[in-house]
Amino acid sequence: MFDSLSDLLWLLAILILCIVVLALVDRWVVILRRGLLRLRARRLPPGRSPLSPLHVAAFAEIPALVRSRCGCGATLQKVIEGPAPYGERQLWLVVQGCPTCNQRTPTYFDVTGAHDRPRIGPSPLTPVPR
Repeated sequence: MFDSLSDLLWLLAILILCIVVLALVDRWVVILRRGLLRLRARRLPPGRSPLSPLHVAAFAEIPALVRSRCGCGATLQKVIEGPAPYGERQLWLVVQGCPTCNQRTPTYFDVTGAHDRPRIGPSPLTPVPR
């Protein structure tokens, strides 16, 4: 199969080089994907991503910060509300839906330092009754 030991060593060296190149490409893909997620989060308004939540000192501040109107002009309705842990921060997620255009709008709040805690229902993300 191989004429000499040097042919086998060359093949082994090429195989190792291919493995190293594939590992580097994989690492760069992960780094680029993280960078794109950060860029996308920066383009979103504050509160629309877990990377840029709105900071609140108390849960009582949340209703005043949640949008009441959709971009189409209809009144938004609360669909889901509940805790959404993200790393070491405690986030609170409010998802609102538009009955006209059926668009869902998430709003993330950083409640890590909030002193008042609401009563949580049976599920971490409890659907709000209509």
